[in-house]
Amino acid sequence: MRVVIPLITIMFVLSFALVLISQSVQAADPPKVYFRFVIPAGCHYSPGWFGVMDKVPKDVTVLYYNDKEGYGYAYTTDTFFPKEAILINSKTADDTLAAVKDEKDIYYGQKIADRWLPEIKVEEIKVTVDEKGVVTVITDDKSIDDYKEVIVRKAALCPVCGEFIVWYFDGLLTNRIVLTCAKGHRIVTVSHDTLSSVEAIK
Repeated sequence: MRVVIPLITIMFVLSFALVLISQSVQAADPPKVYFRFVIPAGCHYSPGWFGVMDKVPKDVTVLYYNDKEGYGYAYTTDTFFPKEAILINSKTADDTLAAVKDEKDIYYGQKIADRWLPEIKVEEIKVTVDEKGVVTVITDDKSIDDYKEVIVRKAALCPVCGEFIVWYFDGLLTNRIVLTCAKGHRIVTVSHDTLSSVEAIK
């Protein structure tokens, strides 16, 4: 009887430890499989795109787009690995990201997050200016008859909610600047695609 009780206690402790180990292994993040994908010349792609494939893995995170040299890096936690992708190790991806410079046609980190922000829209809007120089935008719920003098001015507006951002000026659309409207929407003065089109025409 004396031998049985310690043996049962040891078995109970071991079983409990195995359950805890099993739960911690299951709770751990799934392994990341890093890969390189090809970006065909002249390819226009959407956010999160990671190459042309017959079947794509799930849970993919893109780390790097190099449109200049035609490739990118990503990782997946899916067990499926596409045959079109080139397997790389995490060190290759980490080393590339550590050495990357902020150049045209190269996207990583925040630059990927900001890449597809919507462009501001430029519209002519009706305004009135009082004797103190305060500008009031005339919206649909305000009657033009309520104002002595109404003028039309060009303004940059948020493409998401229509909020006024800034009065239009020459050169506003020649540089890419990230802005935030009064309602918190992040937008850009000009997209990468528009800038590329303008440069191609020059």
